[in-house]
Amino acid sequence: MEMTRFHQPLRAVARFACIAALLCCCGFVPREKHAGQTQANELEGVYVVGTLTLGGDVAIVWENGVPRPLTDRKGNASAKAVFVYGEDVYVAGEVYAAARGCWDAVVWKNGVPQVQEASETGNAQVTAMVVSNGDVYVTGYVYQYTGHPKVIAAIWKNGALTRLTDGSVGAIAEAVAVSGNDVYVGGTVGNGVDNGVDRQIVTLWKNGVPQPLTDGKSSVNVCAVAVSDSAVYVAGTAFRGDVGNVAILWRNGTPIDLGNGLVASGMCVDGADVYVVASNADDSDGCGVLWKNGKTRQLSGSGYDVKPSAITVANRHVYVVGRADLYTVVVWRDGKSVSLPRPVWFRDQIPLLGGISVK
Repeated sequence: MEMTRFHQPLRAVARFACIAALLCCCGFVPREKHAGQTQANELEGVYVVGTLTLGGDVAIVWENGVPRPLTDRKGNASAKAVFVYGEDVYVAGEVYAAARGCWDAVVWKNGVPQVQEASETGNAQVTAMVVSNGDVYVTGYVYQYTGHPKVIAAIWKNGALTRLTDGSVGAIAEAVAVSGNDVYVGGTVGNGVDNGVDRQIVTLWKNGVPQPLTDGKSSVNVCAVAVSDSAVYVAGTAFRGDVGNVAILWRNGTPIDLGNGLVASGMCVDGADVYVVASNADDSDGCGVLWKNGKTRQLSGSGYDVKPSAITVANRHVYVVGRADLYTVVVWRDGKSVSLPRPVWFRDQIPLLGGISVK
């Protein structure tokens, strides 16, 4: 299965025209009854975000294992990233503003939505978030429609928009990390089309200055950026014609292949330990995997349906969030899986998962 990136914005543009429901809820709606609630102490201090579908798309956060919708079912929204900072819980995502016919980038702070600065057209998508020294950094991309449609890599700091590219080629900012006064953004910049396949350059922006990490000859994406002991790590995936998808970790610009046939979905660094989660690219034989310092092990679940989406290390424990099968959301804590309950109104739709954060 070939991996491309810039077909995603085109699908999003098409979606703008067809969604007609107005987002009505600002903040947490009353908690609904749900089945199969986990014991509180199993996921104490754990926050997971994602998107569930029933009528419209609902942004949701699981807090201590309890599902709490951020939006109602009459509109359309998504939650992509979560970060716990002190006593505050930040969630980043999008909501569809039907009255204006566009998507807003939004940060919910303790359930209260804060719309980020818009582009000329107001269309924005979110990919990742980090909070450092009280400042909130969100990455993603904005659309412009002057002339040909433009997809522009973007970062928001405390709601203020900065464009990382000029729109001359498509670009997406996909991950962010902050170390001291330095802000690192990982993403991709378009480099034309080869035999019908979009090609991109994996790019690391340090304080807005781009550094290419690949030659732009293949289709690539980025899932995470981390900084530890002056080393900068970027995790992602490249499509190579001879072997297909390959999960890759770049350390200070040097690539390390993590495995053929794998798509990297999350990464974190804890001191000298580097963790990457990935899943099989072609949905065949095997589970999702956790890579630690060159060694891999499978994540428990139902065969090829296991799809980890994010990883974090906190309080000496390793947490991975993902799907154990098509419909079951789980958190693996040191390899043991704990299922997250779904609201009773959620039908058998495949959940779209975002990030995880732990107090």
